[in-house]
Parts: sequence; C-alpha cells; structure tokens
Amino acid sequence: MRTGGIILLLIVILISAGCLQTNSQSSSGYPKSNNTISVSGQGIVTGVPDTAVLNLGVETRGNTSLKTSESNSKLSRNLVAVFNGLGINRTEIKTSTLIISPVYLYTKNEQKIVGYKAITSFTITLKNMSLVGMVIDKGFEAGANRLQGVYFRFSKNKSTELKAVALKEAVKDAASKAEVIAGALNVTLGKPIKVTESYSYHPIPIYTPMTEAMKGVTPVEPGEMKVKAGVNIEYSFTQS
Repeated sequence: MRTGGIILLLIVILISAGCLQTNSQSSSGYPKSNNTISVSGQGIVTGVPDTAVLNLGVETRGNTSLKTSESNSKLSRNLVAVFNGLGINRTEIKTSTLIISPVYLYTKNEQKIVGYKAITSFTITLKNMSLVGMVIDKGFEAGANRLQGVYFRFSKNKSTELKAVALKEAVKDAASKAEVIAGALNVTLGKPIKVTESYSYHPIPIYTPMTEAMKGVTPVEPGEMKVKAGVNIEYSFTQS
C-alpha cells in the first residue's frame, strides 16, 4: 500500500513538471527567455576641439655635466617665464622630461664619454586655443629647440555634451533596426530589457618641424574631431 502511494506521488510530480515546461513556452511558440531581438546602433557627431596639448623643451650639450645642467636650467627658466608672460596658468604647465646623461663615442674596442646632454621638456595644456602658435614661436625665441608635436582634444564639459548627442543618435539607430527586424518577422516589438554603451574618439596630433627662424605666428588649426557612441540593445517581442 505504501509502495503504491509512492508510485502515485511520483507520477503526479512528473505530470506537474511537464505542465510547467509546457507553460514556459509563449503562445507564439518561442521560449519566453528567447523572446528578444538584439541590435546594435552607432551615433557619430563632430566638433571642434577646445583644448590643445603641446610638448616644448630644450636640449643642451656641454663638456661637463655641471655646465650642461646650468645652461639647460637657464633656458628652461626662460621658457617658463615666456609661458607665464603669455598668461598661462602654472597648473597648465607640467615638467614632463628632465634628463642629463653622458654622450658617448663608440669605437671598435671601447666607448668614450665626449660630453653631456641635458633635456627638459614641458607639457602645456591650453584652453585658450589662440595661444598655441604664439607659445611655439615665443618658445623658440626663448631658446626652445625641441617640439614633440601638438594634439587636440575636447574639454571634459564638451566631451560630455558631444557624447550625449552621439548616444541619442546611437539609440535611434538601434531602435530603427529593431523595428525593421520586428516587421520582417511579423512580431510586435516590446520594451528594451538590456542596454550597453561604448564611446570612442581620438586626439588629433599635429607635428610642427623645427626651423632656424620662424616668422609671424605659426598657424595651428585644430580641425574637427569625431565622437562615436555605440549601443547594444535587447528588446522583448510578442507575436503579432
């Protein structure tokens, strides 16, 4: 009697499990967990960079490390004075390189120290874009002989603003694709149930060659940069 009761209980459990499995299917025949359409969208906006970053410095050589260092320090102070004279805030000036090292002459059997070189470079971040060419020219006049290029970027506020616009365009692009897919499948598109986002933009580098004499203000144009936003959106859908 007890054995028969156990068997009857097992049969009831198996039937219930089968019902649950059947109920997990939607009326459209798709498993509920798979009732989704996944699409990607992209938005691209352009803007003019409002921040410039340039690296300017001096390299000196001499017979002794002391004389080389003193000469380099003097020219470096002249550069900083020029920057300050142009109204550049100290927080926008950063020493990025400070090196003094021997200069070797290599032969087959030995290496010989023939002098010393010192390098000091400054990274200047400019929010006033009109100062870029002037900083380069005045820096050369003050003794700078190293320019490791200029690149442009967006300030934090402008970057946030452009990202928001690009993101909206990316969402619109994804939604449009989802509508087309839903129409082709003859299903009704539901609400987004999962969204991921991504952004990208690349600073624009400009390399200005060093010349013996530069007349006027060096022209430096930032041009335009693109900000790209991407989204992946997963929509639910139901049978039309």
